[in-house]
Amino acid sequence: MNAWPSYAPDGRQIAFGSSRSGEFEIYVMDADGANVRRLTRSSGLDARPAWVSGRFADRLHEQPGRKLRNLCLEQEGSEVRNLTTHPSRDDHPTWHPDGRRLLFVSDRDGGSDLYLVRVP
Repeated sequence: MNAWPSYAPDGRQIAFGSSRSGEFEIYVMDADGANVRRLTRSSGLDARPAWVSGRFADRLHEQPGRKLRNLCLEQEGSEVRNLTTHPSRDDHPTWHPDGRRLLFVSDRDGGSDLYLVRVP
């Protein structure tokens, strides 16, 4: 299954989640469908990529055996960095137009609310 497609700002690539390896991971391909490559290799759910200038994408990472879902920053060839670590479900990320903040939905206050986090 392939899901959550996201065009790069220049329109030349598409990031997406896929279960083709058995678990959901983030992949990227050229806009014409060529040159598909896997970017993440972790246990759990990696999903909902979103592009921003100079950085690849953020991703949702669900740790096995835990309900914790955090937002992480994934850059091709770099270490994964956690952006949120709250014991709640942080989901549906989108980049702020300034490219330095991430808007997301969280249930940390008991309901679905919007939060904004600065990306280092």
